[in-house]
Amino acid sequence: MKPADKRLPIALRRDLIERRIQLGSKSIWVVKDPISRDYFFFDDREFSILKLLDGKRTLPELLLESSERFAPAYLSAESLLHFLADARRRGLSTFHGCFERSPDDAGVQPSAASAPWWNNPFAIRLPGINPDRFLDALVAKTGFLFHPLFVVLAVALLLISSTLAIVQFDSLVGGIAETSRRLTSGPVSLSLGPTLLLGCFAVVIGLSKIAHELAHGITCKHFGGECRELGLMFLLGVPCLYCDVSDAWLIPERWKRVLISSAGILVELVIGSIAVLVWTFSLSGTVQDLAVLTIVVCSVSTIVFNGNPLMRYDGYFVLSDMLGIPNLAARASSQFKQTVSRFLGLTARAWSPHAEPSLDRDVSDHWVLALYAVCSGMYRLVVISVILMVFSRFASGAGFGLGAAMLVTAWVVAMVGRRAKSIVRGSRTLPLRYSNKKRPVLSIAAILIGTSVLLCLPLPKSIYVGVLIEPGSETDLYVSTPGYVRSVVPPGTLVEKGDPIVELSNWQTRLGFLELEGEVRELQASEQALAIQRLFDPDAAIEIPRIRERLAATKERLAVLRREVSRLIVTAPRSGKVFPAEIRRVSELQRQEEQYHWEGMPLDRQNLGGYFEEGTLVGRVGDTSLREGKVLIRQADIELVRVGQQVTLAVPGYRRGQFVGRVVGVSATPVSDVPPELVAAQWVSARQEIGHQLVPEDVHYEVRLSWIPGQAIPPSHLVAAGRIHVDGVSVIRRLRRFMAETFRFLPV
Repeated sequence: MKPADKRLPIALRRDLIERRIQLGSKSIWVVKDPISRDYFFFDDREFSILKLLDGKRTLPELLLESSERFAPAYLSAESLLHFLADARRRGLSTFHGCFERSPDDAGVQPSAASAPWWNNPFAIRLPGINPDRFLDALVAKTGFLFHPLFVVLAVALLLISSTLAIVQFDSLVGGIAETSRRLTSGPVSLSLGPTLLLGCFAVVIGLSKIAHELAHGITCKHFGGECRELGLMFLLGVPCLYCDVSDAWLIPERWKRVLISSAGILVELVIGSIAVLVWTFSLSGTVQDLAVLTIVVCSVSTIVFNGNPLMRYDGYFVLSDMLGIPNLAARASSQFKQTVSRFLGLTARAWSPHAEPSLDRDVSDHWVLALYAVCSGMYRLVVISVILMVFSRFASGAGFGLGAAMLVTAWVVAMVGRRAKSIVRGSRTLPLRYSNKKRPVLSIAAILIGTSVLLCLPLPKSIYVGVLIEPGSETDLYVSTPGYVRSVVPPGTLVEKGDPIVELSNWQTRLGFLELEGEVRELQASEQALAIQRLFDPDAAIEIPRIRERLAATKERLAVLRREVSRLIVTAPRSGKVFPAEIRRVSELQRQEEQYHWEGMPLDRQNLGGYFEEGTLVGRVGDTSLREGKVLIRQADIELVRVGQQVTLAVPGYRRGQFVGRVVGVSATPVSDVPPELVAAQWVSARQEIGHQLVPEDVHYEVRLSWIPGQAIPPSHLVAAGRIHVDGVSVIRRLRRFMAETFRFLPV
């Protein structure tokens, strides 16, 4: 008997679950392996051939019957053998007479779920539980979520909150930056401390992610699907839930599958929309901080991560279903390999070990698959690079820089080796042949040249800094004669030159002034009396010069004391607006020992009657139409800053957009003291030395900013987050700077 006349000793397994679904613009068959829990997708021709596998037909009979069913389409014996071999390798068929899959079947590849955790250490799944009974109870109580009226209300809420977020976008960004800084360091609003606020933040994250995963499960159960597992996973080291609703592939209607995949994102967006309303109508404080954190978690975070189709999360399955391309990532990877092989002049066919069996692995949307493969690979590379960078900086800051470098290098080598090993294995089974011996060399040279150009091409860069905003041409107001406060002008008052700002009283100075006035009048009376007496007594003329000398000295002392009395009134040296000075803090020990005379801002009315010592800064008077900014830049970044560069500033709580300024000055020498406002806002680290001077712990240079009059100018006397848009920096230079700043043994 000829080999072609022999019966094929394989048959389709009887325990497979089959469903016909609508995918894209065509109908396909989904086959589920109940043991490995894998899903495979076939068109009508492929599925019909699988159904012909009964262990009794020969290869010519299979070819003949398939040709008759799908005429005039041609099916070669080679394609059929490859298709049957793939079906056997994936465990869809078994030996004739054995209709259940055996774990000892030779050549059967294990499921992806059994892969070791170190293959993907950024997303480690722990074994979960079957939540069917729990989800059945939830579905019975949450049926109103799918009512048309509730859907309309949710859509209206999303539209309203999106409009508010767009209108107040710049203010929202500034609020996020300010909240994150208060969250990580320094006092926070109201009575909550950083630890308690972090705890509330963790609760917000936990509840939102639980709602996210339960939304997947409830939606799947509502449409007749099954949720086979609910468990815990570590995503980038952060514990979170996962809900396996892969059985949604067995639901025929595409819109139901898309809704199941996007249910978690929709629920988080609704929660984020409520948080936007709370943030809009609440005052600055703890409630607004929690609202900002909820907005970040339930909108920005869920869209960037869960909604991103470049990773195998919710957005990926939605895109795969909408495009009608099952196993999008595997097919895209296979198509990309084929494209690269053709570009390099290789004629071997690229086969993906994770793609489902298929008679024709080429699809019509080649460019879509290739583009997806490139975008997904670049995004994964960026994510992995960022994760490794954060890990390296954290480890270096903790004193484990060398160990972190060795660990990262070992992991990268292991991943590259694993990829290379898979390529070598593939090349052994499908040897590559060169159709043009010169083309691979030219292609590789073109790739290297293009990569070098991209690495050396300057890319936009910004330096994030804390900006201390001050009025333009500001003049400080100091107390030159000590005294008790009688009256003050509140901050924010517009004054003219010479207007009184602070009036003080000092009874000792006043008494001395009155005594000298009396002495002057007494000496003047004596001089007049002697002038009359000398007409009768010539000897009286001798006393007149001495009296006049004493009178001149007393008048001089009176003039000095008059100036001191006049300085008890602090006047405006120029026209402008009154701005407050720094807040004075008083310790409890000073308060108990009564070692203080006032506290808070000097111009507060609560300080009436307090004693201002000589040299006390009570406030400032500045121009209301000009603003200046002060920034401290690290020595490593000062070489990138130049005069004329643009600066954008987002002021928290100010909802009129960003403020745009310019760099007007860069100091040539490092600063020796630091403004206390920048230290309090945690933008600069400093230590306190003798004389209460704040000295920076690192080398910093001062940069001066200005805002053009007539344009939008920021409020004064606050610290806000800003960005200096410096010249572009290439990838090579950024990598060199990062390595030098991360590892101590590398030169800067």
